[in-house]
Amino acid sequence: MRYIILFIYIIASSICFSCQTKNVANDIISKNKKLYNSLYKSNGNVFSLGSLSFEHSYMWSYSNDEINIYNLEKGKVISEKKIKLQNQGNNRWLQNPLKDDTGIDNCIATDGFTLMYKVVNNDSYIERRFPVMYDCMKNSKYETDFFTKLIEDMNYYQIGWLRSNN
Repeated sequence: MRYIILFIYIIASSICFSCQTKNVANDIISKNKKLYNSLYKSNGNVFSLGSLSFEHSYMWSYSNDEINIYNLEKGKVISEKKIKLQNQGNNRWLQNPLKDDTGIDNCIATDGFTLMYKVVNNDSYIERRFPVMYDCMKNSKYETDFFTKLIEDMNYYQIGWLRSNN
């Protein structure tokens, strides 16, 4: 009887720990989502690159003349950079967002990082989420101007991890 009670206690503890861990991850994503929605509302675009559980992530958005880059840890902004864009008229690529590109499709991984974006598209928007291998994504060639320029900017403005584990 004592072993049965111990077994039930272990199972119940495991379930509680699992639920608590899941709630922490959901809370982190929820905090990131507030900034995500705010940047989209302000600029009509927002991009995010996060670790698997989004405990650490980067978020950025383009305005007419600058890029705002946020480094987040557990949903809280730990640093922010506002950088004047080199070629202000060079944001035309944002007006032609695409849902897919063969280059990004080649980097899909279920246990890597997550690239998310939301960009105004005519009277609507395109919002996508890609589970990707970080190094593959940063080093691949893309067919579309949208993904080519996005990855060029990630490299140029050093958005993301200098060294990844994936």
